[in-house]
Amino acid sequence: MALDVVTQKAVEDIVRDDEFWLEMNRRMALGVSTVSRHLIMEGARAAESVGVIVDFDLIHREALQMTRTTASRFWGVMTQTTRDGLQEALITWQETGLGKRGLPDLIDSLEPLFGKPRAKRVAVTEATRLFGEGNKLAAQQDDMTGGLEWQTANDEMVCPLCAPRHMLIYPKDRRIEHPAHVNCRCALIPVSWQYIREHLDMWQGGQVPSEEALERV
Repeated sequence: MALDVVTQKAVEDIVRDDEFWLEMNRRMALGVSTVSRHLIMEGARAAESVGVIVDFDLIHREALQMTRTTASRFWGVMTQTTRDGLQEALITWQETGLGKRGLPDLIDSLEPLFGKPRAKRVAVTEATRLFGEGNKLAAQQDDMTGGLEWQTANDEMVCPLCAPRHMLIYPKDRRIEHPAHVNCRCALIPVSWQYIREHLDMWQGGQVPSEEALERV
């Protein structure tokens, strides 16, 4: 029981220790920023591969700014969720008499917070979002690119929220909530105005510029 009491005090200290969370924020930001920039740039390269004209110097500058915001936003959500989860697990552990097995019961209760399933959900969702941001940035630069086509994985695992969006084309300057949910696997693919004219039934925007108008751009 003495070990359980020490562990209880240690967990309480972590929950309340702002310096600990600031240090964790600093360490995570270093890793997240590098990975985030890589994913954004890969999204831009994917856009280039489908014909979008990309200024990679500009994309790189935008990516630097975006990753700073991403790290801050991501950490804010993660910190609050983790601290709340730690607090709830600790209270439950105390109220149940420190568990039947003591410390192992507390460790088991923390699995949803620190285990592989949560890590995978976070990784998939954030990777999808950042790759999509690279596509969006590239699309914004190119006057011949008019929209972003929502593409699902088109398999039996596609959810009811995303399935109706498959192949819909949104204006590139519209704010699009992507990914649509945790573990979303959908992609946003830049498409030209010509492609949009050929698929007007999927277009979710207003009037499409004529070819003559675009030639004057």
